[in-house]
Amino acid sequence: MINFVRNIVMFVLNKENRGYLTPVQFNSYAKLAQQTVFDSLFVKYRNYSVNKDRRMAAMDFGDDKKKLREDIERFVKQEQLFELDGYFLMPEDCYYTLQLIWNDNIEIEEAEKHKLLTYITNSTLAGPSRCYPLYSKYYDKYLIKPETIIDCVSSVYVRKLKEPKWTYQTVQRNPLFNPSDVSFQDFELHEDYANDIIAEILKLAGLQMQDQQVLQASLAYEQNNIAKEK
Repeated sequence: MINFVRNIVMFVLNKENRGYLTPVQFNSYAKLAQQTVFDSLFVKYRNYSVNKDRRMAAMDFGDDKKKLREDIERFVKQEQLFELDGYFLMPEDCYYTLQLIWNDNIEIEEAEKHKLLTYITNSTLAGPSRCYPLYSKYYDKYLIKPETIIDCVSSVYVRKLKEPKWTYQTVQRNPLFNPSDVSFQDFELHEDYANDIIAEILKLAGLQMQDQQVLQASLAYEQNNIAKEK
């Protein structure tokens, strides 16, 4: 998909000599664009109207909310966590934590940091226990209470997307797409989001070039995608 996206982007930019993106620039924008579109999936899923679901269910050919969930779930994984100095280390590729599980069957509920510290300080009856453990996130690690939980903790999370990279070889001073390069990485999002990614790349290119026509082209892509969603 990445070569298709680049071809469209370059076509729009080259039209009427609006500008050019080097492979390095394109890859940089592609990374930002994919992440922006990925972030929007979470926002759309959270904000999806329940009323729309009910009213439109009989008319829709598919369940849009279900599709959003499936598109996100493609990147869900589970991994065992390791304890270090009283904290459990977050997986390096973790983007969004869904839940922590202890002993394969006990869910560890998330608590705000100040509440977890209050429980510990006051030793309240409602505090964390082995039957009702709690955790809080501290940057790239988790604090889990009670302290007797020292192993058998796993995280279910949405992983980070791999950085897209359009690879090439130079032929007569022109970059020619080369997917056989070992560093090649296609977009990980489904091809349904190609137009969204194109719009975001054009937006970034338009801002960098200070070109209103490029920004208008990105807006046209966005409006076209919104119309399709409706």
